[in-house]
Amino acid sequence: MTASAPGTARPATMTRTEQMLSRPALPLILAMAAPNAIAFLVQGTVSMTEVWFIGHLGTAALAAIALMFPGLMLMQMLANGAIGGALSSSVARALGRGRKDQAEALIWHGIVIAVAAGGLFWLLWWLGGAALLHKLDVTPAVIDDALLYGHILLVAVSLSG
Repeated sequence: MTASAPGTARPATMTRTEQMLSRPALPLILAMAAPNAIAFLVQGTVSMTEVWFIGHLGTAALAAIALMFPGLMLMQMLANGAIGGALSSSVARALGRGRKDQAEALIWHGIVIAVAAGGLFWLLWWLGGAALLHKLDVTPAVIDDALLYGHILLVAVSLSG
């Protein structure tokens, strides 16, 4: 990129790279972070609304959700962090090289991996979830609620892939 002479206007359309190199840092960072900040706000609102709603069902329901929370977080971190992060970076690299066919193939492979991982989580829960919950020192009402929530959660994850 060549520097423009003082007093001359910059082109109206700048590439993203040119914007990152020439725009002031704070407004650029805020503009780039806004979509993620909105997503976290929505996700936090949904989580708090879920806890508020479940709180009206009673303490057994809240305890059941607390028992299932580590499994839910494990699934979300694998999907969004480990697998999702690797997949999105691979797709971005393929698109950056102009390989749309490779990017589409990666997306389809990601869908297959997501469905398989969801199915595996469901199968593990179906085979050993009840035994795991019965080993914990909780009341039968909490175990029943946790089993129901686990089945609903894992079937939804398996179907959504």
